[in-house]
Amino acid sequence: MTFRRALLLAAIATPLAPAFADAPKPAAIVSDGVPAIPDALVASTQPYLQARHASFLGWNANDRSMLIKTRFGNTEQIHRVASPGANRQQLTFES
Repeated sequence: MTFRRALLLAAIATPLAPAFADAPKPAAIVSDGVPAIPDALVASTQPYLQARHASFLGWNANDRSMLIKTRFGNTEQIHRVASPGANRQQLTFES
């Protein structure tokens, strides 16, 4: 069964190898036998890499609200969320 899976993967990956020859690998990454990533794939995935996220920092002891940090531009800001499902309120405005 393992041989059949390996053979199937090789049959699928072989026709795809020339399609991934567009974008060069970064100099900091050393790889052997890994195809380059096409420029079109890099461009199409950029919107997903620019997504904003929030990280939990802790609880505000004064009012039991949640403190989170969210990245705006190149800096992270602290927000307070008063209750589940509530909008966040920005507490810091650093540059």
